[in-house]
Amino acid sequence: MKLTLEPRPNQEPAPVLDWSTTPLARKYNRSYAKVIDDLFSSEECDALIALAESDAKWAQAAVHYGLEADQQYVDTEYRNSERILRFDHDAAAAIFQRILPHVQELIEIEAGSSWATIVSAPGRIKGTWKLVGLNERLSYLRYGPGHYFREHCDGQLELPDGRKSRVTIQIYLGNDGVEGGATRFHDLRSKRAFDVLPKKGRVLIFQQRGLWHSGEDVVKGLKYTLRSDLMFRQSEEEAQPSKRRRAHTSKESGTFEGSQEPDPASQADEDDPGSEQEAQPSKRRRARATRTIKVSSDNEEDAPPSKSHQSRKSKGSRSRSGAVGKV
Repeated sequence: MKLTLEPRPNQEPAPVLDWSTTPLARKYNRSYAKVIDDLFSSEECDALIALAESDAKWAQAAVHYGLEADQQYVDTEYRNSERILRFDHDAAAAIFQRILPHVQELIEIEAGSSWATIVSAPGRIKGTWKLVGLNERLSYLRYGPGHYFREHCDGQLELPDGRKSRVTIQIYLGNDGVEGGATRFHDLRSKRAFDVLPKKGRVLIFQQRGLWHSGEDVVKGLKYTLRSDLMFRQSEEEAQPSKRRRAHTSKESGTFEGSQEPDPASQADEDDPGSEQEAQPSKRRRARATRTIKVSSDNEEDAPPSKSHQSRKSKGSRSRSGAVGKV
């Protein structure tokens, strides 16, 4: 089955989210996020779900602690939903063309750019980062009543072909009657939060550095989402990874621009924050895999949550929040 999306010429670019209008103004006022309504029609959302289901079945979403297919385990206190992973270059290219008019400010990022902190901590950006497409790894998620994904930051991929993820794309595919299931951005200290409701056809775009979020409990209905990444290439003279990063990425499988097709189970699980833990973890390491671990942590906002937050994760995030805004 092949996805067909009709071109939408002359799209008006969506504005960047104004955090000053949310309870998280002080926490994320320099962070990049967009909410775009009706970017995909109801029929296109249905077609995207049909594409996933055309040759795969829904399975329990796992937490990954390494890059191999067997380096994963199920932790339903932390992540409880169903998933289909699909590697599809054509679908990724079609989705990217629909999104591209709304991310023109990310086409090229360098020191001094308005959104330089998407790729690095302030003052530490190296080289030029060019937007090259959407990750062909399409992560479909299905949440039924009682399903959720607790607080985390999305991992930042560095693939062997040189592409790096720094921005998450989340498409809400339906259904219209879902209750609960918001994507909730958190200030873990103040307990303030901001909810993005899962409206069909809506797209949420946000940077992966330092944005703590969760998938809130679904109360009624089925929530379908499609998650992927905007991929960048860093200028060649600045893109040499450290020995540690090379060790992590040497086993990673990902493709683009005509490279060999990957093993769908082997590309790092970017929506599982424990994707970089060593093989055969101890109990302590297994527990740590439910925290936020990414290729590099260049400020404390990317560090794992405190033990107190860890111990409360099974209780859900809604009961812990103070002021909550929504859109």
